[in-house]
Amino acid sequence: FLEITPGGKLNWSLSNNLLYNKIYRQYTELLVTVVIPLLALLCLNCRIFAAVTNKEIRGSGSIARQKKENNLAIILVAIVMVFFCCHSLKFFLSFYKVHVTSKTVYCSTLGL
Repeated sequence: FLEITPGGKLNWSLSNNLLYNKIYRQYTELLVTVVIPLLALLCLNCRIFAAVTNKEIRGSGSIARQKKENNLAIILVAIVMVFFCCHSLKFFLSFYKVHVTSKTVYCSTLGL
């Protein structure tokens, strides 16, 4: 994104800058595409689950309605767990990319 000049050409000096690659390509991408969405999903769904299962908010409805709402809460948790399982590989690969890139930069500074 930042590597393209307004004229549409590739900015090689920025593209090969190690500080840019480390901060923007690794940490910012990891934070924006993995960490923040997963934390937001977790927090928001915890609040939804608490609201669905909280008896004071729901009032004293029928037993069948309460069971139905509890089942919906379980389905909500299951959906979130499937989402976490599906995105756990991306989470792992993003952290692995940060680790491997730092080792690659270290090896290139040694001339290997």
